[in-house]
Amino acid sequence: MKQAILTSGLVLLLLLCGTVYSREQEEMSVAEKAFQLRIDGKSQQAKEVLSKYLKQDPNDAITQFEYSRTLCYLFDLESAEKHAALAAKLDEDNPRYHYWQGMCGTYLYIDQAHHKGNLDSSIIKRSMAAFEKVIELKPDYHEARYLLINLFNNNEADQGGNPKKARQHAEYLMENDLDYGLQALMVVEQNQSLDWKIKQYRDALVKESDNAGLHAGIALLYAESGQMDKSQEHINKAIELDDSQKDVLLDVIFPLAMKKDYETAKSLVRRYLELAVDEPAAMRAFGTFYLAKLEKMSGDPNADKTLEQSRQIDPGVWMTMKAPPAMLFEPIG
Repeated sequence: MKQAILTSGLVLLLLLCGTVYSREQEEMSVAEKAFQLRIDGKSQQAKEVLSKYLKQDPNDAITQFEYSRTLCYLFDLESAEKHAALAAKLDEDNPRYHYWQGMCGTYLYIDQAHHKGNLDSSIIKRSMAAFEKVIELKPDYHEARYLLINLFNNNEADQGGNPKKARQHAEYLMENDLDYGLQALMVVEQNQSLDWKIKQYRDALVKESDNAGLHAGIALLYAESGQMDKSQEHINKAIELDDSQKDVLLDVIFPLAMKKDYETAKSLVRRYLELAVDEPAAMRAFGTFYLAKLEKMSGDPNADKTLEQSRQIDPGVWMTMKAPPAMLFEPIG
């Protein structure tokens, strides 16, 4: 399941190492150096490097983009959206920057609505406009179209919601990408039963049995329906086909936590951490944070110790039970 908000397609890069610098490292841009600092668990240092540079050259689009990503990882979402918008304005034909602006706005809107009760429709409308710009520039940018579907479908008309447009975009994805198409169908048909949703995935797997994303998607549905044996079967198949699909191990803990099946949830997070042992520090840190939260929910006395471990891996750990956007871990390029 190619998820735009949850983590996928992560890339392991060479990290900065002490005082030993190669010619390639010397030729790195400020944005590239900051990115490597951040994925090595040094987000605050990355922020300082970027902030200092941007005071001298605020018109550097790629550095504004990386600064926004760093701010987002540190959960300064309001500032992250602002700098994402600057990057998109400086490089108007770059769909990636518009996509990131839409992502930042979506996270900001959700966070403000959830924690502050602030339903600022201007934020979500900016995100919709950003995603529409993406697919205008690049129609096959399916992640952006999928997120636009969510915003159109799940917001009221006065906030820019438009279920008709959501369905039209979902039909486009169903014709062009079965993985994203099924995810979009689940959004526009969210009131259908779990049995109905599972059937759509089963029918799709008849057509594309080796589609790792479809196996991840049905695994999540089986977890929601309490059929963990089947969920585990499809999790295993998804990871076998595509190692990046290990993120589904984190996705399925939400329905398990809701059912208070904490032991199964913790075992899945531990498996994720085993598979992510060579991933960047930031990825391992938030996986460990997940485990700490589950331990806390289940009354495990190790919870505080595990939380401290996550902070040792990355002091700026993404401390929320929603995984950070995958784009945070994509190379600058």
